[in-house]
Amino acid sequence: MINTAITYLKETIDENVTVEKWNESEKLSLYLRTYFNYYSMSILDEKCLLIEFKNDSSSLNQLQKQIQQLKSYTMWPIVCYYSSLTTHRRKTLIENRIPFISHDGQLFLPFLGLLLKQSQDENRINKRRFSSSAQLAFLYLLYKKETVNVTQLAQELDVSMMTASRALNELYSAQLLTYEIKGKTARSKVYKRIKHPDYFKQAQTYLNTPVRKVVYTKDRPLNGYLAGLSALSSISEVNDSKNLTYAMYYQDLSINQLELVENEDVIKDESLIEVQLWSYDPKKVAQSGRVDLLSLYLSLSENNEERVKHALEDALLGEAWYMD
Repeated sequence: MINTAITYLKETIDENVTVEKWNESEKLSLYLRTYFNYYSMSILDEKCLLIEFKNDSSSLNQLQKQIQQLKSYTMWPIVCYYSSLTTHRRKTLIENRIPFISHDGQLFLPFLGLLLKQSQDENRINKRRFSSSAQLAFLYLLYKKETVNVTQLAQELDVSMMTASRALNELYSAQLLTYEIKGKTARSKVYKRIKHPDYFKQAQTYLNTPVRKVVYTKDRPLNGYLAGLSALSSISEVNDSKNLTYAMYYQDLSINQLELVENEDVIKDESLIEVQLWSYDPKKVAQSGRVDLLSLYLSLSENNEERVKHALEDALLGEAWYMD
């Protein structure tokens, strides 16, 4: 039965997935060897330990204890294989962040950012919006490169290999990328984005504002980029607001050691610096000292002023990737 799951994974997730007998299983306790069959699985260039129940599956509490014991033998993520899976068990596994694969194609691999479950018609990826890393990867491919592999993306965006892999998988799952297998060992995936303007058009429902929070200060952030109406006024005839606006990665706030102004009356009365704290680093796709155009558009998506809407539309119309 496990071969059926492998075939499904190859067809829907990674055609180079491999599953082999785990050669370290003899080191396990007799109890653990009695309960499971063990396989080493490689999927999307990530190694994990796939465990198959020999007889009846464990209770949730028992399974959690078994997984905890297995973690003393391997650093790999541990994935449970089920020949069948009830709705209740699937729910409890997801709630407890326990990775699993089932015979009928349901799977939960949080270390890869994957959740597939059955619908009435077909298995589909349960995602509504891109993660911040996937959106940044989308922008990188929009502006800088048409093709990239996991290693290159991790280096360019200064993220881990796992984060880069998850981001590319999200874009691939949204049908925004294709890939070819290259390299000396024929295991390296080279991803290529689909052509403009479909790349942007198909991504619109997945994109979200990068702004997590807005704070105010009297000092300009050292690594901030012109954002909001300040950025829009620099490329259009729209007037700037009274507060000069900058964007920065939210994790860099502590580095800047800005003295924040929190008194609402002071914020209303004085001309301060408005700082947008972004979910991804604007520096990675910034353009001429200001945030990139698409992120600017997304950050102003809730501004209903006609002058702002028209200015953004005019700016976007000059881009090869844009389609209304």
